[in-house]
Amino acid sequence: MDKEILSLKKIYSGIVPGFGVNHAKIYYALLSSEVKTAKQLIEETGVCQPITYSVLNNLIENQLISKNNVKPSGFFLNDPIKTYFKKTEKTRKQFEKGKKELENIILSDSEEKLQKFIIEIGKGNQTKLINSETKQEIKEAYELKAIKKEIEEIITRNQKPKYHTWKYG
Repeated sequence: MDKEILSLKKIYSGIVPGFGVNHAKIYYALLSSEVKTAKQLIEETGVCQPITYSVLNNLIENQLISKNNVKPSGFFLNDPIKTYFKKTEKTRKQFEKGKKELENIILSDSEEKLQKFIIEIGKGNQTKLINSETKQEIKEAYELKAIKKEIEEIITRNQKPKYHTWKYG
């Protein structure tokens, strides 16, 4: 298989869902001329007719190629550089949006974890850590260490300045 076809597959598979070897073969065949019919593409690439039409429709849907309105229909590339730039920019924006959504999920989950503890300050400024679900004071050092570590991880993960949580025995 031509290294150009494998390169095209590698380049586009990350930004066009389902872009495979047959996509790359047809795309590569269209790089070499102005307009080709489906029949010409089938003969040139060796890709069977049903798959060729499926790939052509997918390439049109993803705006990599266009189809003219004459009989028989001809297919041609949209500007490859502009198309690639648009596709990568769209993918980058989707990643940014996904990153923000994931951060919101993590932040929401972190806030829920923090809400299960109540810090109570009593007479003489004594501080108690209370589990809000069981209403029991947490006294064991190993539990306090684990909670402190969890809170510090939440603060770090949310990129907030690290606050001194508390000191214990």
